[in-house]
Amino acid sequence: MFDKIAKPRNRFLLGLLLAVVIVLGLSSRKFGAQLPAFLAANAGDALWTVAVYLTLALTFPRWSPIKLGLLADLTGAFAPLVIDITDAQSVYWDNVNAAGGIDGWTVELVIEDTNYNVEQHIEKYEKIREEVVAIAQSTGSPTNVANLDAFKEDDMLFIPLSWYSGWGIPEFDGGLAFEQNTSYCIEAMNLMGFINENGGTSVALVTFPGDYGQDAAAGVKLAADFY
Repeated sequence: MFDKIAKPRNRFLLGLLLAVVIVLGLSSRKFGAQLPAFLAANAGDALWTVAVYLTLALTFPRWSPIKLGLLADLTGAFAPLVIDITDAQSVYWDNVNAAGGIDGWTVELVIEDTNYNVEQHIEKYEKIREEVVAIAQSTGSPTNVANLDAFKEDDMLFIPLSWYSGWGIPEFDGGLAFEQNTSYCIEAMNLMGFINENGGTSVALVTFPGDYGQDAAAGVKLAADFY
């Protein structure tokens, strides 16, 4: 994954080489008459070109930015939430870049709209997978589960905008997902604890099929057996 980031140049070595080129350039002027005709005619231009390159390399030791991908639902069911999260991430990295980046590296976001659609999610990841070093946001549980094999194939770290319990199980996600906040299952268990503490003795469970609804439903069932 990290081979997609250009290696930083050795500025000391570049400075040393630039000094050598300057000395050679001055020498080619002073001792040009003693050089072969071809070298005397072209050494100055060649050394000037090398000096320009080395000067630019010293000034900009890192050409390529660090690119992070965002597979964000910007037009689908969760767009009102995800647009704000995406904007917040953009502002954050703008501030980081304005402060000098990460050890001199700037960070560039590559944002793709997945419309909270499994097929589009997979398609958009395919589009950027060779370009980015990690996925800083990836909306949805079913979308990320569907794309998990591709993440594993690329050894791609990703932050799911999803609280599916599977992201906390390395055997499931290959240790590639950065789990955040409390999972749907544990949230449901906490809710059951609250109901129990307040004297509740029965609940009705109405859920949505798939990774989202069934994860929370599992928490309800586990807590019900416990209490």
